[in-house]
Amino acid sequence: MAKPSKGKKSLKPEQKAAGGDKAAQKGQSGQQSPKAVQAEIQKSKPAAAPEKVEPTKQASIVEKSINFFRSRVTWYTVALVILMAFMFYLRTVPAHDAVFTNWPWINGSTYVNVAEDDGVYHMRLLYNTLQHFPFRIMYDPFTHFPYGNTIHFGPLFELIPAAFLLIIGLGHPSQSLIDTVAAYYPAFLGIMVVIPVYYTGKKLFGRRAGLVAAIILAFLPGAFFWRSMLGSTDHHIAEVLFMASTVACLVYALDAAKGSKLSLEHLKNKDWKSVKMPLIYAALTGLFFGCYLLNWVGAMLLAFTLFIYFTLQAFVDHLKGRPLDYIPIMAAFVFLIPTIMVLPYSLGNPSFQAVYYSLTQPVILIFAFIAICAEYLISKTMQQSKVEKWAYPVSILGISVIGLLLIYLVIPGLYGILYYGLGQLWPSGGTLTIREAYPTFQDQDAGGIFSFRTVWQNFFLTFPASILGLLLFAFRVAKNQRPADLMFLVWSLVMFWALIAQNRYTYYFALNVSLLTAYLVAEMFNAISLDDLWASFRKKVDSMESFQRFVKKNMGSCLAVAFVLLVFGFIAVYPALPRSDYTLQGKEGALFQCSRSSPGMPYEWYDALMWMRNHTPDPQGSPVNASLDYWSGQYYKSPSNKTYDYPASAYGVMSWWDYGHMITYIANRIPNANPFQAGIIEENGTTGASPFFCSTDENRSVQMLDALGSRYVVIDNEMASTKFYAIQSWIGDTEGWKTEARANLTFANMTKGIIYDTGEQVPIIADTDKWNSSIMNRLYYGDASGMSHYRLVYESAGPYALNFMYMQFDDQGQVSYGMPEIPLRFDNYTDAYSYYDAASRFALSQNNQRTFYIYSARPPEKWVKIFEKVEGATLTGSAPDGANVTATLTLKTDWDRTFNYTATTVAHNGTYSFVVPYPTEQMKGDGYSYGIMPQGEYTITYGNTTKSVAVPESAVMNGATIQVS
Repeated sequence: MAKPSKGKKSLKPEQKAAGGDKAAQKGQSGQQSPKAVQAEIQKSKPAAAPEKVEPTKQASIVEKSINFFRSRVTWYTVALVILMAFMFYLRTVPAHDAVFTNWPWINGSTYVNVAEDDGVYHMRLLYNTLQHFPFRIMYDPFTHFPYGNTIHFGPLFELIPAAFLLIIGLGHPSQSLIDTVAAYYPAFLGIMVVIPVYYTGKKLFGRRAGLVAAIILAFLPGAFFWRSMLGSTDHHIAEVLFMASTVACLVYALDAAKGSKLSLEHLKNKDWKSVKMPLIYAALTGLFFGCYLLNWVGAMLLAFTLFIYFTLQAFVDHLKGRPLDYIPIMAAFVFLIPTIMVLPYSLGNPSFQAVYYSLTQPVILIFAFIAICAEYLISKTMQQSKVEKWAYPVSILGISVIGLLLIYLVIPGLYGILYYGLGQLWPSGGTLTIREAYPTFQDQDAGGIFSFRTVWQNFFLTFPASILGLLLFAFRVAKNQRPADLMFLVWSLVMFWALIAQNRYTYYFALNVSLLTAYLVAEMFNAISLDDLWASFRKKVDSMESFQRFVKKNMGSCLAVAFVLLVFGFIAVYPALPRSDYTLQGKEGALFQCSRSSPGMPYEWYDALMWMRNHTPDPQGSPVNASLDYWSGQYYKSPSNKTYDYPASAYGVMSWWDYGHMITYIANRIPNANPFQAGIIEENGTTGASPFFCSTDENRSVQMLDALGSRYVVIDNEMASTKFYAIQSWIGDTEGWKTEARANLTFANMTKGIIYDTGEQVPIIADTDKWNSSIMNRLYYGDASGMSHYRLVYESAGPYALNFMYMQFDDQGQVSYGMPEIPLRFDNYTDAYSYYDAASRFALSQNNQRTFYIYSARPPEKWVKIFEKVEGATLTGSAPDGANVTATLTLKTDWDRTFNYTATTVAHNGTYSFVVPYPTEQMKGDGYSYGIMPQGEYTITYGNTTKSVAVPESAVMNGATIQVS
C-alpha cells in the first residue's frame, strides 16, 4: 500500500468526497480563485485554540429607558413638561383649601366644593355612571319638577373618570376618592390642551412656533383658566381639549394627504404605503371629533366649520384644476366616525331636537358627507366635460339653496334646528341675561355699550397680536394654497365669529389666540432669517472671542432677535405681571388672581341646602320609591307623557334657574328650574320661575306653585337685588319697578358715628309700589309678613347682607345709578340695622365732595332664605263693623334674630278673618322640622281690645279654622 506523502494526513471518506467535489469544481472553472486558494491554505493549517469570548452585558431596564428617552426627548419636550407642571400647579395649589373644605358632608366626609352650577350636576351624573357603568342616565326626574329633564350633557365627560375610578378603586371607589378625582379632573384636562396646541403650531408654523403657542396658552388667565382649574368639574374644558385635538389631527391628515397625493386610485389599488398615514390621521380626527360630540351636543359648530372648509377647499382645487379625491376620503372619516359614535345616544331620542342628543346629529353629519361627495362628483364631471371653471361654485351654491328649500319643505323640524343653531350666534331676549351668552364686545354692566373689556381680561396683549397674526395668515393662505392652512383659517374665522356672538367662546378662542400669536412670532423670526443666523452661530462660535466677532458682524440681526424675544416675551407673560391686575391696583397679576378664585358655591348656600336635606320631607318617600331613587335610579318617561310619573311624596322647590343643580346635588330635592334654562317660563307664561317671582298677587303666585307642584321657595340675596332684572327680562316685565324721586341729603360717617342733615335734596331712582308688593320683596325682605300662605322656615348661616342703591357724579357732572354687586356685610344684626335705618331714610353722602350717595337701603338679611307654601290656618272672630283688626306673632330664627309677623284686615258685618301661615308651636311634622320658633301666641287687636289665640301646626298644614273668642 502506498504511504501518504510526508506532512499530509490521511483523509476521511467524507473529506475525500468533499475534495472530489472541489476538484470537480476546479476542473469546471479551469482555475481556482484566489479566495478559494486562501481558504485551502487556512484549512491546511493546524486549528488554533478558540479565543475566549466575553459574554455580552445585557442593558438594564433603567439603561434601556434612559437610552429610549435620550433618542426621543428634546429640550422642546422638557419645556412642554415644565409648562404643564406650571399650569397644573397654578390650577390646583392656590385654590386647594377653597375646594377641599372642612364643611361636614355625608358619610362623615367633608365637602369638595366643585363648580356651583354645572359642576355639581356633573357630580350627580358621575355617581350615577359609577352605579351603571358604562351607562348613564340621559333623562333625570330629579330636576325641573314636574316634567323632569332630558340631559344634553354628553356621557363621555363622566365615562372617562368613572372608568379611571373603577380601575384604581378596584371596582368600588370610595366617596373620598370619587370627589378628589373629580376635583382634579378639569385641571388635568386643561394641561393636556398644551399637547395638541403645540403639535398644531409645530406642523403649521414650525417647532419653535409650537412652543411659543404653548407658552402663551400656559399664561392665559380668564375663562380658559377658570374652566380648567381645580373643582371646575364641567365639560367645557373637555370641549376645548377635544376640539384642539380634532384640529391638530386634521392638520396632519391634510398635510399627509397632500404629500402622498392621496386619491381613490390608491384605495382601489390597495396602495397602503401611500394611504397609511393620511388615513390614520383622518381616523384620529374623526375619533377626537366624536369624543368632542359625546361631551357636548354643541360640537355641531365644529361640524359646520369643517363642512364650510371642505366646500371652500373643493372650490379652490377645482378652480386650480387639481383633483378632489382626498376631500371625500377625509370627509368620510371626519363625519362618519362621529356619526357611529353618537348613534347609540341619538337613537334613544328618535326626533329632531337642537340641544339634545337626537336624530339631528347623525342626520346632519351624514348629509354633510353626502353633500361633499356630491361636490366631488360634480367637479369630476365638469372637469371631464371641460365645463368653464366658474360654473362649479355657481352650481354648488345653487344646489345648496335648492337643498335648503327641500329640507324646509320635507323636514321642517331639521330646518328649524339649523335656523336655531345659527341664531345662537345672534343671542337675543332672555338669553342676553345669561352672563356667558352675552356678546363679547358689549359691556353687560354698562348697558351693552361697545367694549374691549372682556377680551382684554381674557387675553390682554395677545388678542391684538393674534388679530395681526390672523390678517397675516390670510395672505399666506392666498399665496401658498396649502389645504391645512385653509382649514386653520376657516376654523379661526368661525371661532372669531362665535367669540363676537357670545363671551362663553373666550375659552375656545384661547386656542386661536395662542396659535395666531405664535404664527406672528414665527413670521417675525423668518423676516430676520433666524434659522440661518442660528446655523451660522453654531458653526462659527466656539469661544468668547468668536462670540464677540459673531455679534459684531451680525449686530442688526442680533438686535432684531432680542427685540422680538423681549416684545413677545412681554406679551406672553403680561397676565402674570402686576400691571394686569383685574382690580386696576397693580398689586397682583391677573393670572395669579385667577389661581386663587374658587368655582364653588358660597358657604351660605351650602348651609341652607344641607339644612333642607336634613329637615324637609324626602321626595323619594320612605322607603325609597324605585322610580325616584336618587343614587341608583334609572328613569324612563314615556314620550307621550308631558310630566314624569312621580310618587306622591315628590314635590318641587322654586328658585331661580342658576341654583337648580345645587338643589339637586346638595339637598337631593327637585328644583322647578335649572341651569338648562328649563322652568323659567312654563305653560305659555302662566307659571314658571320668572312669572312667580315677578308676581304682585299672593293668590296668583300660589296658583303658579300649585300648577308646578312646588312646596318650598328658596331665595338668595342676588335674586332679590342684582339678578332681579334678569328675572324680569325673561317675561319682558322690566317696566314700573323704579321711579324718579328726591331724598334729603345727609352726610354720614358710619364708622365714626357722625350723621348730620345738610338741608339739601338730591334726585334718586327709587323702588316703586310694584316692587314693594312683589313676591320677591315680600318674601326675602319682608319675611312673608302679612302673607297668608308663605312662611319663613330657615335662613342661612353667615353674615347679614345689606343692599342699597348708589348715585355717583363724575367729573363732568354726569350722574349714574346702580346697586353694588357686593353688598355690605355685618356679623351683628344690630350694627346692620343701624346702618340700614340711616340709609333707608336719607341719601347718605360718604365723601366731603358729595359725589357719591347711598340711599334706599333694604333690610339686612341672611344670604339665603327658605320659605314654605302652606294652606294656612283661618282665624275668625267678632269685631265692630269697619274696625281695623291686626294679628301679630313674634318669632325667632335659628340665629336669634327676632322678627314679627303682622297681618291686617277690616271687619265686615261684625266679623273678621285672617289666614295665617305660622303656628304658635314648633313647626314640626311628618318628615320635617324647622328651627324658626314662635315666641308666644298671636295677639289680635282692634280698637282698645286685645286678645290672644294659639294656632297648632296641624291647623296651618290642613287649613283648619280657629275661632278667636
